[in-house]
Parts: sequence; C-alpha cells; structure tokens
Amino acid sequence: MTRRQLWISLAVVVAVALGLSLLSVHGDIFYITHVANPIAHGHLNIYRYFYQTPALKREIANLTYPPLTYLFFGLAMAVGRIFGLFAQPDSAGAWLTGGQVFYLRLWYVPFLLLIGWVTRRFYEEYFRTDDEPGTARLAQVVGTVCPIPLFICFSFGQFDILPASLLYLGVFLLCRGKVMLGVLSVFAGMWLKNFPLVYLIIAFPVILAAYGPRRALGAMGAGIALTVLQYLIFRGPWLTASYLAFKYTNYDVIIWNGYGVRPSLSDILFPALLVLSIAIATLKTRLTTWQALVLLYAFTLTALLGPRFWQPQYVTWIAPVAILALLAGTSLFSLFSPLIYVGIGATYLFAVTSLFPDNVDAPMFILSGVAKPKTPGLGLMLGNLAEHQSTFWAAISVMLSVPSAILALRLLAPHWFSSLVPNRRISARMQLLLAGAFSLATYVGFIGLHLLNIHKNGPR
Repeated sequence: MTRRQLWISLAVVVAVALGLSLLSVHGDIFYITHVANPIAHGHLNIYRYFYQTPALKREIANLTYPPLTYLFFGLAMAVGRIFGLFAQPDSAGAWLTGGQVFYLRLWYVPFLLLIGWVTRRFYEEYFRTDDEPGTARLAQVVGTVCPIPLFICFSFGQFDILPASLLYLGVFLLCRGKVMLGVLSVFAGMWLKNFPLVYLIIAFPVILAAYGPRRALGAMGAGIALTVLQYLIFRGPWLTASYLAFKYTNYDVIIWNGYGVRPSLSDILFPALLVLSIAIATLKTRLTTWQALVLLYAFTLTALLGPRFWQPQYVTWIAPVAILALLAGTSLFSLFSPLIYVGIGATYLFAVTSLFPDNVDAPMFILSGVAKPKTPGLGLMLGNLAEHQSTFWAAISVMLSVPSAILALRLLAPHWFSSLVPNRRISARMQLLLAGAFSLATYVGFIGLHLLNIHKNGPR
C-alpha cells in the first residue's frame, strides 16, 4: 500500500462512517449536549451553573462525567456556533437536528484516526512479520475499520472512543519508554472517563520496576497534580453534589438472565490483576516491558470491562485489544486471526441487537427520522433474536476473551505459537487486507440490514 492509497483508504473509511452516521442517533447524545451547551455560552464551570440555576438544580446529580468531558462537548458546540449551530443557550441539546448530530460526530474522527495510527506503530515496532512498508500502512487502515468503534461512535453516537484511544496511545508510549507522555495520555483518558486510572494502578508496579522511581513517580506526580488542579478549579458544593457523588452500579454480568448477577466480580479480579503485575515486576520472567504492559492492558480491559457488556459502549475500549490480537496473529500466516477478528465484530453487532432491542436498535433510526415510530427491531426480522439473549451473551463473553488469549499465547509461549503450521500460508499483508475489507463490509452490511428491516417491516 502506497502513501496515496493509505490516504484514499482512510478518506473512504471516514466518508462511509460519517455517511452512515446520518441514519441513526441514540438519545444519550441529547442529554450530554444539553448539559454542555451552557459552556458554549461562557459558563465554563457547568457544575456551578446547574447548581446555582433554580430550573436546573434538580439535574445536578445527573452530571456524572469529569469536567473535561463537558468541556470537550462545550468546545465543539462553541465552534459550532460559528457555523450557526447551537445558537440558543437553553433549547440546544434538548433536541438536536441531523446537522448538529453530524457535526458533533466530526469531532470523533481524529480519535478514530488515532487508533489507526497507534495500530500502525504497534505493528512496526512489535508485530511486524515482513519488511514491506505497505503492510504497516495497511495495519493503520485496519485499525480504523474495526466495526465496534465505527458502530458505537458513528451509529450509536457514544464518545467512548475518546478515552479509549487516549488509553491505547498511552499504552504504546509506555511501551516505547516515553513514561511522562504515556502516563499523561492515560490520565487524559481518565479526565474523560474514570476507567483508565484502573489500568494505570494495575500497570504501575511494572512501570516502576522498568523505568525507575524517578521517571515513574515523576510522571504519576504530574498526572495527579493536573488532576487535583482540575478539581480545585471546579471545587465547590456543586462538584460534591454531582460528579464526586456518583456511585456506579457495578454489575458484572456473566450469565444473561434479564438482570445483573455477581455484582462483586471486580472485587476479585482487580486485586488479582494487581498481584499479577507485582509478580511480573518483582520476579524474573520471559516478558519484556512492552509485553507485560500489553498483556496487563488486555487482561484489565477484558476482565473488568468485558463483563459489563450491558453497557454496549464499553466494548469500544476492548476493540484495540482485538486489533492487537489480530496483529499478533499475523505471525501464524493463516486465516485464523482475521476470521476471529471479523467474528468478534459481527458477534458484537448481533449481540447488541439481541440484548438491547428497545434501545440500541430500531429506536436509533426512529430518532433520526429514517424510520417511522413503531418500526419493529432488526432482531424480529432475523428470527426474534431477543429470545436468544443467553446464547448471544455467552457468545460475546467468550469472543471478547479470545483476543487476550491470543496475545497471551503469542507473548508467553512464542516458540509454541510460532510452531503452529497453517494449512495454507497467508501473508501478513493478505491477512490484514481481508480483515480490513470484511470488517468494513460487516459494519456496512449490518446497517444495510437495518435499512432493509425498515423498508420491509416499517409502518407504511
């Protein structure tokens, strides 16, 4: 793949994602823009604004995200005002036009491209199986066409790609020994959503052992200082009554039975991963620093976010792990890795349809105006998938664990992994090409099925 082909491919992916984004919207975007809109009109401390505005004070407990999240959307809306969008300080955000939704999704594009770039750098530095520069560029394209972030960001509309991509970048920078930049990138993700802090805590023993107390503690100190500075800027009873008061319901669902079960799973897995990290840091193992950091990244996301699939946007965080597993699997020179990669994306999309028929299905197309009210969900057209929730839950739970298993085998047992002989040798370039092409086709085809359902079964 030449540079020109790279840029054309990336442009096509972005154009497809933005084009399909016009077809659906989830209601979550309405509230976050409702909250962030006053920022675009000069009220930078949104917590204080809601707390001190009588008509809005009752909503203060709903401001559950960190300050940077609202500032990001506030900045996007402030820039949008230049183009005549979000002009009204009170009404904007209560309901968005198609143009406003499209505009906001433009702000997701740099983070999608960031995932692609980090994927390319991971391939170049750690997973390369040939010397062709075109293969690395192809890996970059594959990183942008994973159907999971494409669906969540551009069809569902959730912003998890922001913190997920920054965490992904931070892991790569830490692997390369850029401790300050890596830690601050992870902290930047945490300033949008809290979860990256979990990885930083788990990985810190390895970072400390590999890079020394001065660099590790200095980087952590800088991140903590910037975090404290944010809270000092926004401090007050308004922050205490909103973001700092938020307590999440930590249901880690292993078996789908219509409601969450095993609510204490994280209480076991988190310390277990921390003990593993301490063991890696203090005992001699075959793992290099980058291998340890990547494995802990994969295990942390799979173990602590995978079971929370009942929030479908969380799988955005796990998508880079699947991408890394694809890169690792190219050394098998077989179709195994591309098939697993595409299978994970397809399983996720149909699992969403099965598990959330009243939320992440036809209602998104109804809200955008593409479908009429009372349009039945895609799951009904495909044989009432809602009746098979347990099957889909088990399938996606297993599939989300496979990338971590592939990475673990590739890094912990490289000789055994490389001894596997394919039935037919497939070059790394061809594996990536097939994975990218079928990933994009999976996403486009899934949206196409929704449109077919609307045309076939929607009210006349």
